Amino acid sequence: MDIAYPMNRPDDYNPTLNDAGVSVVSSDESVVKYDNSLQKLVFGGTGYGKTADVTVTFPQTDKYNEVSYTFQVTVDNEMRIASKDDWQTFANQMEAGNTSINATMTADVDLQTDVIKVGNANHPFTGTFDGGGHTLSLNWNIKYYETAPFLYTSGGATIKNLHTKGQITTGANGTSGLIDRVVGKTTISRCISEVDITSSYANGTCGASGLVFVNKGDLTITDCIVKGTFNATTDLGSWGMSGFVYNQEAVCTISNSLYLGSNNGGVWSRTFADNATINNCYYLNPCGTAQGTQVTEKQLKNGYVTKLLQADRTDACYWAQQLGEMPSLYSEADKGKDNYVYYDAENSKWACGCYKFSESSEQSIGIDFTATQMEDDRNFLYPSSHGYTWCLPFEQPIQGFSAYTLSGCDGSTLRFKEVTGKLEAYRPYYIVLSGLTTRGGNDIEVKAFNTDALTSAIGDYCFVGTIDGMDNAEAVAAGAYILQSDGLFHKVTTDNTAAVIPPYRAYITLSSDNQASGAKQFSISLGGEATGIRAIETTDQDGTVRYYDLQGRYIGTTLDGQPKGIYIKNGKKFINQ
Repeated sequence: MDIAYPMNRPDDYNPTLNDAGVSVVSSDESVVKYDNSLQKLVFGGTGYGKTADVTVTFPQTDKYNEVSYTFQVTVDNEMRIASKDDWQTFANQMEAGNTSINATMTADVDLQTDVIKVGNANHPFTGTFDGGGHTLSLNWNIKYYETAPFLYTSGGATIKNLHTKGQITTGANGTSGLIDRVVGKTTISRCISEVDITSSYANGTCGASGLVFVNKGDLTITDCIVKGTFNATTDLGSWGMSGFVYNQEAVCTISNSLYLGSNNGGVWSRTFADNATINNCYYLNPCGTAQGTQVTEKQLKNGYVTKLLQADRTDACYWAQQLGEMPSLYSEADKGKDNYVYYDAENSKWACGCYKFSESSEQSIGIDFTATQMEDDRNFLYPSSHGYTWCLPFEQPIQGFSAYTLSGCDGSTLRFKEVTGKLEAYRPYYIVLSGLTTRGGNDIEVKAFNTDALTSAIGDYCFVGTIDGMDNAEAVAAGAYILQSDGLFHKVTTDNTAAVIPPYRAYITLSSDNQASGAKQFSISLGGEATGIRAIETTDQDGTVRYYDLQGRYIGTTLDGQPKGIYIKNGKKFINQ
Protein backbone atom coordinates (compact mmCIF):
# COMPACT_ATOMS: atom_id res chain seq x y z
CA MET A 1 0.00 0.00 0.00
CA ASP A 2 1.09 3.62 -0.50
CA ILE A 3 2.09 5.83 2.43
CA ALA A 4 0.30 9.13 3.01
CA TYR A 5 2.91 11.68 4.13
CA PRO A 6 2.32 14.43 6.74
CA MET A 7 1.00 17.58 5.17
CA ASN A 8 2.55 20.12 7.57
CA ARG A 9 5.83 20.46 5.62
CA PRO A 10 6.69 23.06 3.01
CA ASP A 11 6.14 22.14 -0.63
CA ASP A 12 9.86 21.93 -1.27
CA TYR A 13 10.18 19.04 1.19
CA ASN A 14 9.62 15.78 -0.71
CA PRO A 15 11.36 12.88 1.06
CA THR A 16 11.02 9.21 0.13
CA LEU A 17 10.97 6.22 2.42
CA ASN A 18 14.41 5.11 1.30
CA ASP A 19 15.96 8.39 2.40
CA ALA A 20 18.53 7.94 5.11
CA GLY A 21 17.02 7.90 8.56
CA VAL A 22 13.38 7.46 7.52
CA SER A 23 11.84 4.56 9.45
CA VAL A 24 8.59 2.60 9.14
CA VAL A 25 7.56 0.62 12.20
CA SER A 26 4.54 -1.70 12.52
CA SER A 27 3.12 -2.55 15.91
CA ASP A 28 2.26 -6.05 14.64
CA GLU A 29 4.17 -7.39 11.65
CA SER A 30 1.87 -10.41 11.41
CA VAL A 31 -0.73 -7.89 10.17
CA VAL A 32 1.41 -5.53 8.09
CA LYS A 33 5.10 -4.87 7.57
CA TYR A 34 7.29 -2.66 5.43
CA ASP A 35 9.05 -4.27 2.46
CA ASN A 36 12.27 -2.36 1.76
CA SER A 37 12.69 -3.75 -1.74
CA LEU A 38 9.14 -2.80 -2.77
CA GLN A 39 9.10 0.40 -0.69
CA LYS A 40 5.55 -0.32 0.43
CA LEU A 41 3.56 -2.00 3.17
CA VAL A 42 2.65 -5.66 2.62
CA PHE A 43 0.50 -8.17 4.44
CA GLY A 44 2.35 -9.82 7.31
CA GLY A 45 1.00 -13.29 6.54
CA THR A 46 -1.03 -14.33 9.59
CA GLY A 47 -2.81 -11.32 11.00
CA TYR A 48 -6.26 -11.91 9.55
CA GLY A 49 -8.98 -9.90 11.24
CA LYS A 50 -6.47 -7.77 13.18
CA THR A 51 -5.34 -4.14 13.26
CA ALA A 52 -1.79 -2.74 13.54
CA ASP A 53 -0.43 0.79 14.04
CA VAL A 54 2.13 1.92 11.48
CA THR A 55 4.45 4.81 12.38
CA VAL A 56 6.50 6.60 9.73
CA THR A 57 9.29 8.85 11.16
CA PHE A 58 11.15 11.47 9.14
CA PRO A 59 14.45 12.51 10.79
CA GLN A 60 15.57 16.02 11.66
CA THR A 61 17.47 17.90 8.93
CA ASP A 62 19.26 21.22 8.82
CA LYS A 63 15.94 22.79 7.79
CA TYR A 64 13.21 20.68 9.49
CA ASN A 65 12.52 19.06 12.82
CA GLU A 66 11.86 15.35 13.19
CA VAL A 67 8.23 14.42 12.61
CA SER A 68 6.23 11.19 12.89
CA TYR A 69 2.97 10.14 11.37
CA THR A 70 0.93 7.17 12.74
CA PHE A 71 -2.01 5.47 11.09
CA GLN A 72 -3.88 2.15 11.41
CA VAL A 73 -4.04 -0.75 9.00
CA THR A 74 -6.77 -3.38 9.36
CA VAL A 75 -6.74 -6.71 7.52
CA ASP A 76 -10.11 -8.41 7.08
CA ASN A 77 -10.56 -12.04 8.09
CA GLU A 78 -10.95 -13.36 4.56
CA MET A 79 -8.72 -14.88 1.92
CA ARG A 80 -9.35 -14.74 -1.83
CA ILE A 81 -8.38 -17.95 -3.57
CA ALA A 82 -7.78 -17.95 -7.31
CA SER A 83 -4.82 -20.33 -7.77
CA LYS A 84 -3.08 -23.42 -6.45
CA ASP A 85 -0.63 -21.17 -4.59
CA ASP A 86 -3.55 -19.42 -2.87
CA TRP A 87 -4.94 -22.80 -1.80
CA GLN A 88 -1.53 -23.71 -0.38
CA THR A 89 -1.47 -20.43 1.56
CA PHE A 90 -4.94 -21.21 2.86
CA ALA A 91 -3.76 -24.63 4.06
CA ASN A 92 -0.69 -23.03 5.66
CA GLN A 93 -2.92 -20.72 7.69
CA MET A 94 -4.57 -23.76 9.26
CA GLU A 95 -1.15 -25.14 10.17
CA ALA A 96 -0.31 -21.78 11.76
CA GLY A 97 -3.44 -21.93 13.89
CA ASN A 98 -5.56 -19.38 11.99
CA THR A 99 -8.45 -21.83 11.81
CA SER A 100 -11.28 -19.28 11.87
CA ILE A 101 -10.13 -17.53 8.72
CA ASN A 102 -12.78 -17.15 6.02
CA ALA A 103 -12.03 -17.82 2.37
CA THR A 104 -13.74 -17.16 -0.95
CA MET A 105 -12.82 -18.69 -4.29
CA THR A 106 -12.75 -16.12 -7.08
CA ALA A 107 -11.78 -18.53 -9.87
CA ASP A 108 -11.59 -22.26 -10.64
CA VAL A 109 -8.52 -23.87 -9.06
CA ASP A 110 -6.74 -27.01 -10.26
CA LEU A 111 -4.54 -28.66 -7.62
CA GLN A 112 -3.44 -31.27 -10.18
CA THR A 113 -1.34 -33.96 -8.42
CA ASP A 114 -0.36 -31.76 -5.45
CA VAL A 115 -2.03 -33.18 -2.34
CA ILE A 116 -2.84 -30.06 -0.32
CA LYS A 117 -5.30 -30.68 2.52
CA VAL A 118 -6.86 -28.00 4.72
CA GLY A 119 -6.97 -28.47 8.50
CA ASN A 120 -5.68 -31.17 10.82
CA ALA A 121 -6.55 -32.82 14.11
CA ASN A 122 -4.96 -30.01 16.16
CA HIS A 123 -6.14 -27.20 13.90
CA PRO A 124 -9.48 -28.07 12.25
CA PHE A 125 -11.01 -25.53 9.91
CA THR A 126 -13.66 -23.49 11.78
CA GLY A 127 -14.37 -20.60 9.40
CA THR A 128 -16.57 -20.10 6.36
CA PHE A 129 -15.47 -21.27 2.94
CA ASP A 130 -17.44 -19.94 -0.02
CA GLY A 131 -16.61 -21.62 -3.31
CA GLY A 132 -18.48 -18.93 -5.21
CA GLY A 133 -19.78 -21.61 -7.58
CA HIS A 134 -16.23 -22.37 -8.72
CA THR A 135 -14.58 -25.77 -9.18
CA LEU A 136 -11.72 -27.23 -7.16
CA SER A 137 -10.12 -29.92 -9.33
CA LEU A 138 -7.66 -32.58 -8.18
CA ASN A 139 -5.86 -35.68 -9.38
CA TRP A 140 -4.43 -37.34 -6.28
CA ASN A 141 -2.65 -40.65 -5.73
CA ILE A 142 -2.50 -41.60 -2.02
CA LYS A 143 -0.93 -44.74 -0.57
CA TYR A 144 -1.54 -44.71 3.15
CA TYR A 145 -3.49 -41.80 4.60
CA GLU A 146 -7.09 -40.61 4.86
CA THR A 147 -7.70 -37.99 2.23
CA ALA A 148 -10.06 -35.15 1.36
CA PRO A 149 -9.66 -31.48 0.37
CA PHE A 150 -10.70 -30.55 3.93
CA LEU A 151 -9.16 -32.93 6.42
CA TYR A 152 -10.83 -31.73 9.66
CA THR A 153 -13.71 -29.28 10.34
CA SER A 154 -15.26 -28.10 13.58
CA GLY A 155 -16.48 -25.08 15.55
CA GLY A 156 -19.32 -24.00 13.28
CA ALA A 157 -17.41 -24.44 10.03
CA THR A 158 -19.38 -23.73 6.86
CA ILE A 159 -18.50 -24.94 3.36
CA LYS A 160 -20.82 -23.73 0.61
CA ASN A 161 -21.11 -23.15 -3.14
CA LEU A 162 -18.16 -25.44 -3.95
CA HIS A 163 -17.81 -27.98 -6.75
CA THR A 164 -15.07 -30.57 -6.21
CA LYS A 165 -14.09 -32.58 -9.26
CA GLY A 166 -11.45 -35.06 -10.37
CA GLN A 167 -10.13 -38.37 -9.07
CA ILE A 168 -8.44 -39.86 -6.03
CA THR A 169 -6.64 -43.18 -6.25
CA THR A 170 -5.88 -44.56 -2.81
CA GLY A 171 -4.62 -47.58 -0.95
CA ALA A 172 -5.99 -46.31 2.36
CA ASN A 173 -9.26 -46.53 4.22
CA GLY A 174 -11.25 -43.30 4.35
CA THR A 175 -11.44 -41.07 1.28
CA SER A 176 -13.94 -38.32 0.62
CA GLY A 177 -14.67 -35.81 -2.10
CA LEU A 178 -14.95 -32.94 0.39
CA ILE A 179 -14.29 -33.51 4.14
CA ASP A 180 -12.48 -36.37 5.81
CA ARG A 181 -13.53 -35.83 9.45
CA VAL A 182 -16.17 -33.62 11.03
CA VAL A 183 -15.31 -33.31 14.73
CA GLY A 184 -17.59 -30.39 15.65
CA LYS A 185 -20.53 -28.44 14.28
CA THR A 186 -20.28 -28.18 10.49
CA THR A 187 -22.64 -27.06 7.72
CA ILE A 188 -22.35 -28.09 4.07
CA SER A 189 -24.67 -26.39 1.60
CA ARG A 190 -24.98 -26.02 -2.17
CA CYS A 191 -21.94 -28.22 -2.82
CA ILE A 192 -21.36 -30.69 -5.65
CA SER A 193 -18.95 -33.60 -5.22
CA GLU A 194 -17.91 -35.10 -8.53
CA VAL A 195 -14.79 -36.91 -7.40
CA ASP A 196 -14.12 -40.44 -8.67
CA ILE A 197 -12.56 -42.58 -5.93
CA THR A 198 -10.69 -45.81 -6.65
CA SER A 199 -9.62 -47.71 -3.53
CA SER A 200 -7.39 -50.77 -3.32
CA TYR A 201 -7.72 -51.02 0.48
CA ALA A 202 -7.91 -54.73 1.36
CA ASN A 203 -7.98 -54.84 5.18
CA GLY A 204 -11.60 -53.77 5.57
CA THR A 205 -14.22 -51.59 3.96
CA CYS A 206 -12.81 -48.82 1.79
CA GLY A 207 -14.95 -46.05 3.33
CA ALA A 208 -15.24 -44.01 0.14
CA SER A 209 -17.78 -41.21 0.43
CA GLY A 210 -19.01 -38.22 -1.49
CA LEU A 211 -18.98 -35.55 1.20
CA VAL A 212 -17.76 -36.84 4.61
CA PHE A 213 -15.84 -39.94 5.70
CA VAL A 214 -16.40 -39.67 9.48
CA ASN A 215 -18.89 -37.50 11.36
CA LYS A 216 -18.30 -37.11 15.09
CA GLY A 217 -19.95 -33.72 15.35
CA ASP A 218 -23.19 -31.95 14.49
CA LEU A 219 -23.42 -32.13 10.70
CA THR A 220 -26.02 -30.44 8.50
CA ILE A 221 -26.08 -31.04 4.73
CA THR A 222 -28.51 -29.08 2.55
CA ASP A 223 -28.97 -28.76 -1.22
CA CYS A 224 -26.02 -30.92 -2.27
CA ILE A 225 -25.26 -33.31 -5.13
CA VAL A 226 -22.92 -36.29 -5.24
CA LYS A 227 -22.19 -37.77 -8.67
CA GLY A 228 -18.73 -39.32 -8.53
CA THR A 229 -17.90 -42.98 -9.18
CA PHE A 230 -16.70 -45.12 -6.25
CA ASN A 231 -14.82 -48.27 -7.13
CA ALA A 232 -13.34 -50.63 -4.55
CA THR A 233 -10.94 -53.04 -6.24
CA THR A 234 -11.13 -55.65 -3.44
CA ASP A 235 -14.16 -57.66 -2.34
CA LEU A 236 -13.88 -56.63 1.31
CA GLY A 237 -13.26 -53.02 0.37
CA SER A 238 -16.47 -52.88 -1.66
CA TRP A 239 -18.58 -53.84 1.32
CA GLY A 240 -18.60 -50.35 2.80
CA MET A 241 -18.93 -46.93 1.14
CA SER A 242 -21.51 -44.17 1.14
CA GLY A 243 -22.94 -41.61 -1.22
CA PHE A 244 -22.80 -38.79 1.34
CA VAL A 245 -21.47 -39.76 4.81
CA TYR A 246 -19.79 -43.09 5.53
CA ASN A 247 -19.04 -43.40 9.27
CA GLN A 248 -21.95 -41.60 10.90
CA GLU A 249 -21.33 -41.53 14.67
CA ALA A 250 -23.16 -38.38 15.77
CA VAL A 251 -25.92 -35.98 14.68
CA CYS A 252 -26.48 -35.73 10.93
CA THR A 253 -29.32 -34.17 8.94
CA ILE A 254 -29.40 -34.34 5.13
CA SER A 255 -32.08 -32.34 3.31
CA ASN A 256 -33.08 -31.51 -0.27
CA SER A 257 -30.15 -33.41 -1.77
CA LEU A 258 -29.50 -35.71 -4.72
CA TYR A 259 -27.31 -38.77 -5.27
CA LEU A 260 -26.40 -39.37 -8.92
CA GLY A 261 -23.21 -41.39 -8.45
CA SER A 262 -22.24 -44.89 -9.47
CA ASN A 263 -20.53 -47.47 -7.27
CA ASN A 264 -19.89 -51.12 -6.49
CA GLY A 265 -20.94 -50.75 -2.86
CA GLY A 266 -21.90 -53.85 -0.89
CA VAL A 267 -23.81 -54.88 2.21
CA TRP A 268 -22.55 -52.13 4.56
CA SER A 269 -22.93 -49.31 2.07
CA ARG A 270 -25.51 -46.55 2.31
CA THR A 271 -26.96 -44.25 -0.34
CA PHE A 272 -26.87 -41.20 1.95
CA ALA A 273 -25.78 -42.02 5.52
CA ASP A 274 -26.46 -44.52 8.30
CA ASN A 275 -28.34 -43.31 11.40
CA ALA A 276 -29.07 -39.93 9.83
CA THR A 277 -32.20 -37.83 9.38
CA ILE A 278 -32.92 -37.75 5.65
CA ASN A 279 -35.44 -35.20 4.39
CA ASN A 280 -36.64 -34.83 0.80
CA CYS A 281 -33.66 -36.60 -0.79
CA TYR A 282 -33.57 -38.51 -4.08
CA TYR A 283 -31.35 -40.93 -5.99
CA LEU A 284 -31.12 -42.50 -9.44
CA ASN A 285 -29.25 -45.67 -8.44
CA PRO A 286 -28.59 -46.70 -4.82
CA CYS A 287 -25.28 -47.12 -3.08
CA GLY A 288 -25.77 -50.37 -1.16
CA THR A 289 -28.85 -49.86 1.02
CA ALA A 290 -31.34 -47.56 -0.66
CA GLN A 291 -32.34 -44.40 1.19
CA GLY A 292 -34.49 -41.47 0.16
CA THR A 293 -36.75 -41.75 -2.88
CA GLN A 294 -35.71 -43.37 -6.15
CA VAL A 295 -36.48 -41.43 -9.34
CA THR A 296 -36.05 -42.16 -13.02
CA GLU A 297 -33.68 -40.55 -15.51
CA LYS A 298 -36.68 -39.13 -17.34
CA GLN A 299 -37.97 -37.48 -14.16
CA LEU A 300 -34.52 -36.06 -13.53
CA LYS A 301 -34.24 -34.53 -17.00
CA ASN A 302 -37.76 -33.12 -17.36
CA GLY A 303 -37.84 -30.84 -14.31
CA TYR A 304 -39.93 -33.06 -12.04
CA VAL A 305 -37.16 -33.75 -9.53
CA THR A 306 -35.94 -30.16 -9.63
CA LYS A 307 -39.35 -29.03 -8.41
CA LEU A 308 -39.28 -31.66 -5.65
CA LEU A 309 -35.84 -30.50 -4.47
CA GLN A 310 -36.96 -26.86 -4.39
CA ALA A 311 -39.67 -28.15 -2.04
CA ASP A 312 -42.01 -25.48 -0.66
CA ARG A 313 -39.35 -22.78 -0.43
CA THR A 314 -40.50 -19.55 -2.04
CA ASP A 315 -37.92 -17.06 -0.70
CA ALA A 316 -35.36 -17.85 -3.40
CA CYS A 317 -34.49 -20.33 -6.13
CA TYR A 318 -32.33 -23.19 -4.86
CA TRP A 319 -32.59 -25.71 -7.70
CA ALA A 320 -32.84 -25.25 -11.47
CA GLN A 321 -31.95 -27.06 -14.66
CA GLN A 322 -31.69 -26.97 -18.41
CA LEU A 323 -34.40 -29.29 -19.66
CA GLY A 324 -32.86 -32.49 -20.95
CA GLU A 325 -29.97 -32.25 -18.48
CA MET A 326 -29.69 -33.32 -14.85
CA PRO A 327 -30.90 -31.03 -12.03
CA SER A 328 -28.34 -28.66 -10.62
CA LEU A 329 -28.03 -25.83 -8.14
CA TYR A 330 -29.46 -22.51 -9.27
CA SER A 331 -27.05 -20.14 -11.00
CA GLU A 332 -28.03 -16.59 -11.84
CA ALA A 333 -25.58 -16.64 -14.74
CA ASP A 334 -27.41 -19.59 -16.35
CA LYS A 335 -30.77 -17.82 -16.69
CA GLY A 336 -29.81 -16.78 -20.21
CA LYS A 337 -29.50 -20.37 -21.41
CA ASP A 338 -32.21 -21.83 -23.64
CA ASN A 339 -34.66 -24.14 -21.81
CA TYR A 340 -33.24 -23.14 -18.39
CA VAL A 341 -36.07 -23.53 -15.89
CA TYR A 342 -35.84 -21.86 -12.49
CA TYR A 343 -38.09 -20.68 -9.67
CA ASP A 344 -38.96 -17.00 -10.04
CA ALA A 345 -39.32 -15.99 -6.38
CA GLU A 346 -40.44 -12.46 -7.25
CA ASN A 347 -43.45 -13.75 -9.18
CA SER A 348 -43.92 -17.01 -7.23
CA LYS A 349 -43.75 -19.31 -10.25
CA TRP A 350 -41.38 -21.42 -12.32
CA ALA A 351 -40.03 -19.59 -15.32
CA CYS A 352 -37.85 -19.91 -18.42
CA GLY A 353 -36.33 -17.08 -20.40
CA CYS A 354 -36.43 -18.81 -23.78
CA TYR A 355 -38.11 -22.17 -24.34
CA LYS A 356 -37.03 -23.73 -27.64
CA PHE A 357 -39.53 -26.31 -28.78
CA SER A 358 -38.72 -28.79 -31.52
CA GLU A 359 -40.86 -31.57 -32.95
CA SER A 360 -37.73 -33.26 -34.25
CA SER A 361 -36.78 -34.40 -30.76
CA GLU A 362 -39.23 -35.34 -28.06
CA GLN A 363 -38.82 -33.44 -24.83
CA SER A 364 -40.60 -34.66 -21.74
CA ILE A 365 -41.91 -31.92 -19.44
CA GLY A 366 -42.34 -32.61 -15.72
CA ILE A 367 -42.99 -29.13 -14.39
CA ASP A 368 -45.35 -26.22 -15.12
CA PHE A 369 -43.53 -23.04 -16.12
CA THR A 370 -44.03 -19.79 -17.99
CA ALA A 371 -41.77 -19.18 -20.98
CA THR A 372 -41.07 -15.50 -21.49
CA GLN A 373 -40.35 -16.40 -25.10
CA MET A 374 -41.17 -19.59 -26.99
CA GLU A 375 -39.48 -20.49 -30.28
CA ASP A 376 -40.62 -23.35 -32.54
CA ASP A 377 -38.42 -24.61 -35.37
CA ARG A 378 -41.32 -25.98 -37.44
CA ASN A 379 -42.42 -24.02 -40.52
CA PHE A 380 -45.82 -24.60 -42.12
CA LEU A 381 -46.63 -24.38 -45.83
CA TYR A 382 -49.58 -22.12 -46.33
CA PRO A 383 -52.03 -22.45 -47.90
CA SER A 384 -52.07 -26.14 -47.00
CA SER A 385 -53.76 -28.85 -49.04
CA HIS A 386 -54.55 -30.87 -45.93
CA GLY A 387 -55.07 -30.56 -42.22
CA TYR A 388 -52.71 -31.39 -39.39
CA THR A 389 -52.91 -33.16 -36.06
CA TRP A 390 -51.34 -31.53 -33.02
CA CYS A 391 -50.78 -32.48 -29.43
CA LEU A 392 -48.52 -29.91 -27.76
CA PRO A 393 -46.98 -29.60 -24.27
CA PHE A 394 -48.00 -25.96 -23.95
CA GLU A 395 -51.07 -23.79 -24.26
CA GLN A 396 -51.25 -22.20 -27.73
CA PRO A 397 -53.38 -19.17 -28.60
CA ILE A 398 -55.55 -19.90 -31.63
CA GLN A 399 -54.30 -17.41 -34.18
CA GLY A 400 -53.72 -18.13 -37.87
CA PHE A 401 -55.46 -21.50 -37.76
CA SER A 402 -58.71 -23.21 -36.81
CA ALA A 403 -58.76 -26.02 -34.28
CA TYR A 404 -61.23 -28.86 -33.82
CA THR A 405 -61.84 -31.60 -31.29
CA LEU A 406 -63.77 -34.83 -31.75
CA SER A 407 -67.31 -34.15 -30.63
CA GLY A 408 -69.45 -37.03 -31.85
CA CYS A 409 -69.97 -39.89 -34.27
CA ASP A 410 -72.83 -41.85 -35.76
CA GLY A 411 -70.88 -44.85 -37.06
CA SER A 412 -70.27 -43.30 -40.42
CA THR A 413 -69.26 -39.75 -39.64
CA LEU A 414 -66.82 -38.26 -37.20
CA ARG A 415 -67.83 -34.81 -36.15
CA PHE A 416 -65.30 -32.22 -35.10
CA LYS A 417 -66.32 -29.13 -33.18
CA GLU A 418 -64.37 -25.91 -33.41
CA VAL A 419 -62.69 -24.58 -30.28
CA THR A 420 -61.73 -20.95 -29.70
CA GLY A 421 -59.37 -19.05 -27.47
CA LYS A 422 -56.44 -21.39 -27.00
CA LEU A 423 -55.34 -25.00 -27.33
CA GLU A 424 -54.98 -26.89 -24.09
CA ALA A 425 -51.71 -28.67 -23.40
CA TYR A 426 -51.59 -32.41 -24.23
CA ARG A 427 -55.03 -32.46 -25.87
CA PRO A 428 -55.29 -33.81 -29.47
CA TYR A 429 -56.55 -31.41 -32.15
CA TYR A 430 -57.31 -31.42 -35.86
CA ILE A 431 -55.87 -28.19 -37.31
CA VAL A 432 -56.70 -26.26 -40.48
CA LEU A 433 -54.29 -23.45 -41.26
CA SER A 434 -55.55 -20.02 -42.23
CA GLY A 435 -52.39 -17.96 -42.17
CA LEU A 436 -50.07 -19.54 -39.61
CA THR A 437 -46.54 -20.16 -40.84
CA THR A 438 -44.76 -20.85 -37.56
CA ARG A 439 -45.67 -21.23 -33.91
CA GLY A 440 -44.12 -19.16 -31.18
CA GLY A 441 -44.98 -16.34 -28.83
CA ASN A 442 -44.45 -14.70 -25.49
CA ASP A 443 -45.56 -15.73 -21.99
CA ILE A 444 -46.41 -19.26 -23.11
CA GLU A 445 -47.68 -21.58 -20.38
CA VAL A 446 -45.80 -24.89 -20.64
CA LYS A 447 -47.35 -27.72 -18.66
CA ALA A 448 -46.18 -30.90 -17.00
CA PHE A 449 -47.17 -34.05 -18.84
CA ASN A 450 -50.83 -34.95 -18.33
CA THR A 451 -51.77 -38.38 -19.64
CA ASP A 452 -55.47 -37.82 -18.86
CA ALA A 453 -55.74 -35.13 -21.55
CA LEU A 454 -54.31 -37.27 -24.37
CA THR A 455 -57.47 -39.16 -25.34
CA SER A 456 -60.84 -37.89 -26.56
CA ALA A 457 -63.21 -40.86 -26.78
CA ILE A 458 -66.53 -40.77 -28.63
CA GLY A 459 -68.31 -44.11 -28.84
CA ASP A 460 -66.13 -46.59 -30.67
CA TYR A 461 -63.71 -43.91 -31.82
CA CYS A 462 -60.77 -42.35 -29.98
CA PHE A 463 -58.71 -39.32 -30.96
CA VAL A 464 -55.37 -39.90 -29.22
CA GLY A 465 -52.42 -37.56 -28.79
CA THR A 466 -48.84 -38.65 -28.40
CA ILE A 467 -45.84 -36.76 -27.03
CA ASP A 468 -43.13 -39.40 -27.32
CA GLY A 469 -44.03 -40.58 -30.80
CA MET A 470 -44.57 -44.19 -31.84
CA ASP A 471 -42.55 -46.45 -34.08
CA ASN A 472 -44.15 -48.69 -36.64
CA ALA A 473 -44.58 -51.69 -34.35
CA GLU A 474 -46.16 -49.57 -31.59
CA ALA A 475 -48.54 -47.89 -34.02
CA VAL A 476 -49.59 -51.26 -35.50
CA ALA A 477 -50.19 -52.67 -32.03
CA ALA A 478 -52.36 -49.67 -31.17
CA GLY A 479 -54.45 -50.11 -34.35
CA ALA A 480 -53.65 -46.52 -35.27
CA TYR A 481 -54.94 -44.58 -38.26
CA ILE A 482 -52.74 -41.64 -39.12
CA LEU A 483 -53.38 -38.54 -41.18
CA GLN A 484 -51.36 -38.49 -44.40
CA SER A 485 -50.49 -35.77 -46.90
CA ASP A 486 -53.39 -36.86 -49.15
CA GLY A 487 -55.82 -35.79 -46.43
CA LEU A 488 -56.79 -39.38 -45.57
CA PHE A 489 -56.42 -41.42 -42.40
CA HIS A 490 -54.45 -44.56 -43.23
CA LYS A 491 -54.18 -47.59 -41.02
CA VAL A 492 -50.61 -48.28 -40.02
CA THR A 493 -49.41 -51.72 -41.10
CA THR A 494 -46.14 -53.63 -41.07
CA ASP A 495 -46.17 -53.55 -44.88
CA ASN A 496 -44.86 -49.99 -44.67
CA THR A 497 -42.37 -49.80 -41.85
CA ALA A 498 -41.78 -46.12 -42.61
CA ALA A 499 -45.29 -45.41 -41.34
CA VAL A 500 -44.69 -44.04 -37.86
CA ILE A 501 -46.26 -41.41 -35.63
CA PRO A 502 -43.88 -38.53 -34.91
CA PRO A 503 -43.91 -36.77 -31.53
CA TYR A 504 -46.63 -34.18 -30.86
CA ARG A 505 -49.22 -35.67 -33.25
CA ALA A 506 -52.58 -37.40 -32.88
CA TYR A 507 -54.17 -40.49 -34.42
CA ILE A 508 -57.50 -42.34 -34.57
CA THR A 509 -58.27 -45.76 -33.11
CA LEU A 510 -61.40 -47.88 -33.24
CA SER A 511 -62.71 -50.38 -30.74
CA SER A 512 -61.95 -53.99 -31.62
CA ASP A 513 -65.63 -54.87 -32.14
CA ASN A 514 -66.25 -52.02 -34.58
CA GLN A 515 -67.15 -53.50 -37.96
CA ALA A 516 -64.79 -51.10 -39.75
CA SER A 517 -61.79 -51.78 -37.55
CA GLY A 518 -60.33 -54.31 -39.97
CA ALA A 519 -60.10 -51.92 -42.87
CA LYS A 520 -56.59 -50.99 -43.99
CA GLN A 521 -57.51 -47.53 -45.18
CA PHE A 522 -60.38 -45.13 -44.67
CA SER A 523 -61.12 -42.24 -46.90
CA ILE A 524 -62.27 -39.04 -45.35
CA SER A 525 -65.28 -38.07 -47.33
CA LEU A 526 -67.13 -34.89 -46.59
CA GLY A 527 -70.07 -36.26 -48.56
CA GLY A 528 -71.43 -39.45 -50.01
CA GLU A 529 -71.85 -42.70 -48.22
CA ALA A 530 -70.46 -42.61 -44.70
CA THR A 531 -69.19 -45.97 -43.50
CA GLY A 532 -66.60 -46.16 -40.77
CA ILE A 533 -64.38 -43.11 -41.04
CA ARG A 534 -65.83 -41.76 -44.27
CA ALA A 535 -66.63 -38.12 -43.49
CA ILE A 536 -65.38 -35.32 -41.34
CA GLU A 537 -67.91 -32.59 -40.72
CA THR A 538 -66.42 -29.30 -39.55
CA THR A 539 -68.94 -26.84 -38.19
CA ASP A 540 -67.51 -23.66 -36.69
CA GLN A 541 -69.01 -22.19 -33.52
CA ASP A 542 -69.77 -18.94 -35.30
CA GLY A 543 -71.48 -20.70 -38.23
CA THR A 544 -68.64 -20.14 -40.69
CA VAL A 545 -69.07 -22.21 -43.88
CA ARG A 546 -65.99 -24.11 -45.03
CA TYR A 547 -65.51 -25.63 -48.49
CA TYR A 548 -63.45 -28.68 -49.51
CA ASP A 549 -62.82 -30.38 -52.83
CA LEU A 550 -63.73 -34.03 -53.47
CA GLN A 551 -60.26 -35.12 -52.31
CA GLY A 552 -60.90 -33.57 -48.90
CA ARG A 553 -58.61 -30.60 -49.45
CA TYR A 554 -59.64 -27.38 -47.74
CA ILE A 555 -60.56 -24.57 -50.21
CA GLY A 556 -61.60 -21.76 -47.86
CA THR A 557 -64.73 -20.03 -46.58
CA THR A 558 -65.82 -18.91 -50.05
CA LEU A 559 -65.82 -20.29 -53.61
CA ASP A 560 -65.10 -16.92 -55.16
CA GLY A 561 -62.55 -17.40 -57.95
CA GLN A 562 -62.94 -21.19 -57.94
CA PRO A 563 -63.85 -23.05 -61.17
CA LYS A 564 -67.27 -24.53 -61.66
CA GLY A 565 -67.69 -28.01 -60.30
CA ILE A 566 -68.65 -30.14 -57.32
CA TYR A 567 -67.41 -29.20 -53.87
CA ILE A 568 -68.15 -30.23 -50.31
CA LYS A 569 -70.00 -27.73 -48.08
CA ASN A 570 -70.42 -28.68 -44.42
CA GLY A 571 -70.19 -32.38 -45.25
CA LYS A 572 -72.51 -32.37 -48.28
CA LYS A 573 -71.93 -32.14 -52.02
CA PHE A 574 -72.43 -28.67 -53.42
CA ILE A 575 -72.39 -27.60 -57.10
CA ASN A 576 -70.62 -24.36 -57.82
CA GLN A 577 -72.27 -22.94 -60.95
